[in-house]
Amino acid sequence: MDEEIYDEFGNLIGGENDSLVSSSESEIEDITVEKSEERSDVASHSENESPTSDDQQLVPTFEKVYGNEVEVLVEQEDAQDINVPLVQPEIVKSVKIEETDLPSTTYSKDYLAQLSQIPERVTNLAFVGNLHSGKTSFIDMLVEDTHDYIHQEAQPSKSYKPQRYTDTYKLEIERQASIKSTPITILGTNLAGQSSVLNIIDTPGHIDFADELAVSLRAVDNAVIVLDCLEGLTIGTELVIENCLKTGTNMILMVNKFDRLILELKLPIQDAYFKLRHVIEQVNLFIKESPYLTENYKSKRLSPELGNVCFASATLNTCFTLYSFAELYVQTKQLPVDPAELSKRLWGDVYFDPEVRKFSNKGKDRSFIKFILEPIYKLVSITLTKTPEDLSLSLAKLDITDISKKSLQLDSQVLLKIIFKRFFGKPLHAFTSLLNKSAVSPMESTETKFSSIYYGPDISCDSSRPLVAIVTKLLDASQGTSFLGLCRVVSGTLESGSQITVIGEGFSESYDEDSVTVPVSALFIPGGRYQIPVSKVSAGNICLLSSDESFENFVSRQVVIHDSSNTEKFNMEAIDYILTPVLKVALQPMNLSETPKFLTGLRKIKKSFPGSQIKVEESGEHVVIGSGEFYMDCLLHDLRYLYTDIEIKVSDPVTKFMESCIESSKVRIPVESSNGKNSISIIAEPLEPKIAKDMESGRIDVQYRQSTLKYERFISRWFKDYGWDSLAANSIWSLGPESHDTNILIDDTLPDEVDKKALNGLQDSIIQGFKWAAREGPLCDEPIRNTKFKIIEASIAPDPLDANGGQIIPMMRKACYLALMITTPKLMEPVYQIDILCRSDVVGKLEKLLDKRRGTILHDTPIGGTQLYRVVGLVPVIDSFGLETDIRVLTQGLATCLLHFSKWDIVPGDPLDEHAFIPQLKPAPFNSLARDFVTKTRKRKGIGQDPSLTKYLDESVVMELRESGVI
Repeated sequence: MDEEIYDEFGNLIGGENDSLVSSSESEIEDITVEKSEERSDVASHSENESPTSDDQQLVPTFEKVYGNEVEVLVEQEDAQDINVPLVQPEIVKSVKIEETDLPSTTYSKDYLAQLSQIPERVTNLAFVGNLHSGKTSFIDMLVEDTHDYIHQEAQPSKSYKPQRYTDTYKLEIERQASIKSTPITILGTNLAGQSSVLNIIDTPGHIDFADELAVSLRAVDNAVIVLDCLEGLTIGTELVIENCLKTGTNMILMVNKFDRLILELKLPIQDAYFKLRHVIEQVNLFIKESPYLTENYKSKRLSPELGNVCFASATLNTCFTLYSFAELYVQTKQLPVDPAELSKRLWGDVYFDPEVRKFSNKGKDRSFIKFILEPIYKLVSITLTKTPEDLSLSLAKLDITDISKKSLQLDSQVLLKIIFKRFFGKPLHAFTSLLNKSAVSPMESTETKFSSIYYGPDISCDSSRPLVAIVTKLLDASQGTSFLGLCRVVSGTLESGSQITVIGEGFSESYDEDSVTVPVSALFIPGGRYQIPVSKVSAGNICLLSSDESFENFVSRQVVIHDSSNTEKFNMEAIDYILTPVLKVALQPMNLSETPKFLTGLRKIKKSFPGSQIKVEESGEHVVIGSGEFYMDCLLHDLRYLYTDIEIKVSDPVTKFMESCIESSKVRIPVESSNGKNSISIIAEPLEPKIAKDMESGRIDVQYRQSTLKYERFISRWFKDYGWDSLAANSIWSLGPESHDTNILIDDTLPDEVDKKALNGLQDSIIQGFKWAAREGPLCDEPIRNTKFKIIEASIAPDPLDANGGQIIPMMRKACYLALMITTPKLMEPVYQIDILCRSDVVGKLEKLLDKRRGTILHDTPIGGTQLYRVVGLVPVIDSFGLETDIRVLTQGLATCLLHFSKWDIVPGDPLDEHAFIPQLKPAPFNSLARDFVTKTRKRKGIGQDPSLTKYLDESVVMELRESGVI
């Protein structure tokens, strides 16, 4: 082969070869064109003619491959990102733990529903107490005794975790703290084998969620105060006791975690007795000194020998009372004595003489130590110290022979639970016997507690009477998509499918529009994580109520339910949510087009968190107000992940302020209406602190509802008790802006100087202007507090067209503003009380930390029998953000603190001082705080200009007032 005709790459060289190559390429192109023409002919032929059976087998259609129900889309190019799936998966919210199937229980659920129709066999109670006092853990023991769940013997010793059955939100389990009240109904059996229906509500212990405590106590008759015997009486327990006294709820004391005295403190047996006795006496002393103590409680004490105190421990899986221990001795020792009589001799300064086998008031060994504490100490000692073989022999002497060898090899913590449960029996039996002796029945509670707050005729716990029920709050159902009402049936019978009339808090005889008629879709007996459907619920029971959307949209707080056929409608006293919400944040959706979803979420937040407040500022921003940081954190979590699926922008936390005065107006200046034909003169004075405190507590409103006198006559009589003269007391026109707020409007004009008839004819417009001013003060649009406004002079145009509401209301608002501005106006801020449990060596560090935040320590006291100190102090709310975290870091986690609203205090400085020094990016000086807060609040709300008298008066008049020393 000639190598010259090929180049170095193997290609032919020369024209002849090139033509050959080109001709071959053209032939290939012709073949390709012919094939493409053939394909186009086939395609056109297939469009015009029906395909043959062979073609269908070779090229199947889309309908044959995918079916007629499938839509096939042929895309020419990618229309979305490769990371985005073509079919979006369905997102299922999993925020709340719910059991779809009813679990197996040791009793029949039908029998539970039938027994609940007998009010004498029903007990309604709420577990209340301080944070981490053991409420949820104790309910877990009751659930274990009544539900067929895995027993603890089968649990691995190291991986055992508490069930926390009534913590139905995953957020509660993650944070190890209850956030919302959870109802659960079980069948309890006492030591005699008699069954009772126990309607239980597990309440949060954190003080921020006091609103959940308030709604729970409204629905029940008894409160089981769970007290950690090591910590003793804390601020959370004090708050619970005060609210029980206010609401008339019967109290039962549970001294919990007594195992800590043995396992943690390792106290000698005598010291453990005195510690338990000291804790109980602490509670009794606080009840005795409480200003809310009523006649119903003056003759009562909480004491073990009276049968209203029990001892419990979730670590040891046990609960006992003096009676249950006496019953244990009678059965095991075959004693010929009455257990009730024996139990009365097992507490206090009662001694047992073993030689003569008699009880006396003097001796060596107290009966409680001899018969109760010594067996407990011995049982713990042999379990922790003896080998499994020796322990088996020791337990056999106590007739405990059913513990397997495998169980004896378990971890000591699990083994203690098993042995104590074998020795004491099920905790449910002793606890139910305690309730049967000391709890208040629904019949008795209806005659005392509910009759005092119901504005209608006398009611009784009778299923045949007219229906009266209350819904205290709404509970989340179906992962936050709907709500169930927590309902207490006070009288009558609530039936599924019936029509009911729902009455809101604003309902009254004069305003009857706050009501709606809805059907009852379903009724349930609550079970914690499940619900038992029932057809009807009798008087004296607690249930869950489901209705249509109009019911959920109507209910935001407490509502009263009547049968729709009943023509008479009556309301109930509003719930006191205990704590004043003072912490607020501004919210808005990240994408403004999602505002409807955002507003829907806010409405659901209002229903789920009854103590919160939602307002819209003049600038248009939505503000949510809560009681504390933990409360707001949980609220915002639910708003983001439970009630909406949008991104939300949250502002930095701020606080509410109040506006007030500390001096009386020194001059009266008339204010004219916009048409110049009306004028009014008003002066402002500070209100007496005692009157303001009673007004804020709601004493006026409550007594008025229970009185047969007219409102004006009652108000005048009430103020005469505080030293007011008859003329001033009878001249009170209004309280405002709401009935519990501490501002008063008084008509102090004289008939010789003012046309009383014309003035009284405009009373409604004047009151409306007063409430408008009291709701939004002149300093920074915050409410006015502790102020009396007196009408001194008034000139009213004779023509009604010149003295209409459009002229009078703005004039009255401006006159109130001016009266407050020419006094000595002050800005008030909320103050937290902080309660800290810590060791004594960190008290000095805490004092320095609080001093940096304008806080102070009031007192610190040691907790008896422990190394702990209780430190009580005050700190302004606006300086408290992040304080709890700082305390934990400072003490390396050895201190816990709780903050709750205590009082309103005056902010240092003059809010009208235009020359106050406010540095940039630095804290304001002490005397410039008021001006700093006012300026920043107005800027945040979008209010122009700084507060000044020149907005209401001419500059010449202001100069004259300054020269004369009035301002």
